Amino acid sequence: AGFVKRMEAMGFDDQTPERLQGYAMLDVMTGWVKEMKDAGVTEMTAQNLMGLKALKVDPAYVKGMAAAGYPELRAHQLTSMKAVGVSPEKVQAVKAMGFSPTQQELIQMSVFKIDAPFVERMKARGFKNLTIAQLVKIKVFKLDE
Repeated sequence: AGFVKRMEAMGFDDQTPERLQGYAMLDVMTGWVKEMKDAGVTEMTAQNLMGLKALKVDPAYVKGMAAAGYPELRAHQLTSMKAVGVSPEKVQAVKAMGFSPTQQELIQMSVFKIDAPFVERMKARGFKNLTIAQLVKIKVFKLDE
């Protein structure tokens, strides 16, 4: 009962028995929720807390992504990026290739495994100044094979 009251005090008032069971299984604690809020995560809902916790999105990851140039820290975007392996280190690698990707482009680059060796192979084939969208199309349509 105390947990439910603390969650309600933080704005999470739509608790169901199933959701509470999920929180217990994933070890969602009010301290972690407060840390995530304090780290700047927005649009957190009772529903997406479990996704954040299951993917091990923590304040360090949130702060790392903000420091990497992505201060808009929506819960669903953080979940999407973490799910496909976007990390602050990968952001730096992408930026080192000369790109300034959006969060969605980072997700696409991770999903389609667009990395420095791939970009270099495309350059060696004569493709210069390719955009992220063009690189994704090359991967999607398997034009690199």
